[in-house]
Amino acid sequence: MDVVVDGFAHAVTVRQEFPQSTNPERSARLVVELDHGRSGQSGRPGRWRDRKDQVPEGALGLILGEIEARVLEDAQRRDSEERAMEDCAVRWRAAVEEAKARAVQD
Repeated sequence: MDVVVDGFAHAVTVRQEFPQSTNPERSARLVVELDHGRSGQSGRPGRWRDRKDQVPEGALGLILGEIEARVLEDAQRRDSEERAMEDCAVRWRAAVEEAKARAVQD
């Protein structure tokens, strides 16, 4: 499923860790993952697993906090990209004006 915050969607996957296992305890273990592959970029967790001393449901606050952190990063990245595009447009307009002035002069 996708969790959408401020227009930014983050995929949350809940699945069995060992779906093929015939051991009922092992086959009941769950894994919760956020945006597979992104956790390595930030160094923060992106996967929570069932263990004897820890269950993914108990980590719900951590999972939601991680989604919030990723949304903040997405917003900062979007703002940075918008500023870069605006700077590029300003430079382009200046270059066009300079080219027009040179053309008139020539």
